[in-house]
Amino acid sequence: MIRKKNLLLTTLTLLLAAVLVTTYGLGRLDAQVAQPAGPTSVAVLNVQEVLAELDQAAAFTQELQATQTTNQAELKDLQDEVQSLQSDLDLAADDQKDALQEQILDKIIAFNITRESQNQRLVLDQRRHLASLYLKVVAMGETIAQRRGFDIVVLDTPMPDFQNLNPEQVLNAIATRKVLYHSDAVDLSRGVVEQLNTDWANR
Repeated sequence: MIRKKNLLLTTLTLLLAAVLVTTYGLGRLDAQVAQPAGPTSVAVLNVQEVLAELDQAAAFTQELQATQTTNQAELKDLQDEVQSLQSDLDLAADDQKDALQEQILDKIIAFNITRESQNQRLVLDQRRHLASLYLKVVAMGETIAQRRGFDIVVLDTPMPDFQNLNPEQVLNAIATRKVLYHSDAVDLSRGVVEQLNTDWANR
């Protein structure tokens, strides 16, 4: 009889503990659900505008132009060699023409390979450069946003030039433009430009 009472008492104790735990847990959950979320601070960043004003981007553009000038000169030399060989072929004796034609063919192949190689290098360099700049802009935007207490940074885009767009392009511009209005106080673009240009000058 005593053993049954002890078992009953133990069972009641466990049930009471379970009720208390459940009630307390639900109370904490209700408190969490009922607690309102804090305000979220949102900033904007116009990446296109930033890239257009970066000194590093301007320097790369100058390097790219210099590379293109060098490439064009290299191709011009190969073209001149082909034309010179062609002139020799026109004046050559029959027993020399086969050899000259082989040389012309080799130069034409070299020209095509060089041109293709140049184009691929330019594409690769531009891709690497743009990706590197974009990552720098994003990182600096994050740094400035955290410093100023912003929680989220969204991509801002310039207002489209509607007068130079056809109706389909206008509709596409309207559909893809995310930020319709923002105050200057939440725009991080100028700060990102100034800091990145300072870093570039002090590199």
